[in-house]
Amino acid sequence: MKAPISRFFSDSTILRHLPIITYVIDCDGAITFVKHELAAGCVLEPAPRAEWLQKLHADDRERVATCWSEAVTIGAPYNLELRFLSGGGYRWFACRGTPLRDASGTLLGYAGTASDIDAQKRAENSLHALTEIYGRVSAREGLYARLSEELSKALSLAETADVMLRAIIPEFADWMSVYLEKRDGEGFEVIAMRHWDEGRQPIIDALLGTSFATESSATAQVLRTGEPVLLERYPQDLRERAIRPEHALQLQQLGLRSAIVVPFRDAGKVIGAIHVIRGDNPQDFAYEDLLLVEELARRITPAIRNAEAYERERVVARRFQEAALPMTLLETPGLEFDAVYEAAKTEATVGGDWYDAFRIDHERILISIGDVAGHGLRAATIMAMLRQSLRAFSLTTAAPGELMFLLRSLLAKEYPDVFATAFIGVLWPLSGRLEHVSAGHPAPLIRFASGRIEELEGDRRPLLGIAHPKRATCAQTILERDSLLVLYTDGVTEATRDVVEGERRLRVIVESAQVGNASDPAHVIHRTMIPHGSFDDTAILCVRYRGPLALTAQNA
Repeated sequence: MKAPISRFFSDSTILRHLPIITYVIDCDGAITFVKHELAAGCVLEPAPRAEWLQKLHADDRERVATCWSEAVTIGAPYNLELRFLSGGGYRWFACRGTPLRDASGTLLGYAGTASDIDAQKRAENSLHALTEIYGRVSAREGLYARLSEELSKALSLAETADVMLRAIIPEFADWMSVYLEKRDGEGFEVIAMRHWDEGRQPIIDALLGTSFATESSATAQVLRTGEPVLLERYPQDLRERAIRPEHALQLQQLGLRSAIVVPFRDAGKVIGAIHVIRGDNPQDFAYEDLLLVEELARRITPAIRNAEAYERERVVARRFQEAALPMTLLETPGLEFDAVYEAAKTEATVGGDWYDAFRIDHERILISIGDVAGHGLRAATIMAMLRQSLRAFSLTTAAPGELMFLLRSLLAKEYPDVFATAFIGVLWPLSGRLEHVSAGHPAPLIRFASGRIEELEGDRRPLLGIAHPKRATCAQTILERDSLLVLYTDGVTEATRDVVEGERRLRVIVESAQVGNASDPAHVIHRTMIPHGSFDDTAILCVRYRGPLALTAQNA
């Protein structure tokens, strides 16, 4: 049956004019007929299956053989794109085969065509390659954009390092470490490490603070020379020299296959390095990966310098605020004071919150609490100015409304761009009378001996920093015996970023017997309200009034 089929195609006038290669292939895969007058250079000739398969591109042979076998098994047509040896090189052809059957339906072979699609295929491959390049460029530009956005939010070194770690792991590397110059300038230290596998994070934590790398390590070399290092495959001899023996097992568990080390340079000086490693990832780093890490390091360096400046300011501001706030609380018969100040957990470390309590004369006590907008040394400085000015103003007047007016005038004159809240109260311990005024500050709470809670009402003027020509009208409250006055800043109720819920929780906590019976109610409130730290500064001042009877007994 094979010969007549081949003879039919050979004698066909139609096939002679087709601008494609035509061929016949039998069920064993042998090519029995080829017509390719218009396919210059094509070396396709009648040949057994094994012979023509060898003329296919090596990457196509297995795929074509599998497809051919599957088509013959079920007698189905086939459609293949393959590279065939033609004119000294390989060209792309689109091959299609139609089953040939006898009158009984038995498969005899296939009539096939092969169209030259080399130009089209190469154009597609070029476009695919360009698309891949564009995709990589877009992904990296996206990474740079996200990194810049996150770095703009980071303040401290810890936050800046965390941005670096999250930008690189796990998409780019399996684990990494960040080295920075010590504050005393004597060498470098690891300030952050992370592994993609949280199960191996304990190993990372154990390595932090150690000197697991020797002077022969790639990191030490980069810190000395300032030149980046690409280790496409980490050499075994270097691994043995670069790791201290006592840490060899830990590094082996983390994986050390391929590495890149790039310095942080500032004004020509090496201030640190970033060390990225692939251990689990089977793909080694390449030169283009080195360029990516270098660009990341270049963009991160200014953020590191800003974070270091912030850290220095934080230390100064912290010490300044510690000096500005009361060293000890007032001790006076009939009154018990307790206070807490805590800096913010993440967004800032020192702000403008204050509290104070001091004796004006033998009859009156001035209590105050306030919050200057902003954070850092400037906010702490303004806070100290307001607190100390309030003490100075009290030498000339003890009227809370007049004192608040003087504070408002002072802030407007010295810092016209700053806002602050404040509460000022003057307390007469012998009678329990409290005159008070507020400027945008959260209303204090009074807890009575019975546990009942009331919000301290009064004339609430606008924030300090907003012009208001009139003196505030003082409100007056009489404190009952064993009542507790709770003053606080908004960091307490905004600890979870839900003010309404924060205010509700504060009332519940103040109402509780735990606070009512505590000798340190401010600390109890703080521990209960903010167990894990707040996003803002927090200050709490509690004043427990024991009443005239207590005063009389202590004075006797």
